[in-house]
Amino acid sequence: MTQDKIERIKNILSEWDPAKNSLIPVTDLNNYETEVEDFLFSLEMEYDYPDEKITEKQALRMLIQVLNEAFNLQLTNSDCEKPTQEIMKILNGA
Repeated sequence: MTQDKIERIKNILSEWDPAKNSLIPVTDLNNYETEVEDFLFSLEMEYDYPDEKITEKQALRMLIQVLNEAFNLQLTNSDCEKPTQEIMKILNGA
């Protein structure tokens, strides 16, 4: 994954800013860098990305899992569909 793509995914999460709804104070967000790294690492471990193509459903599942764990959220599929679609464009090379 190129640094440019990582930055673009960080921008998507920063603009959406799901952590603002966290029940715990978030003071060291760093533009969602840790969460993007966790998301990409999880895709690699669970789905062998980037060697294997991932589906939007797989990316959605992983994004929800990473963000809910990181910020003690209760995000649902509908909460994360739009950002996942934008992230999938980046993951697929757009």
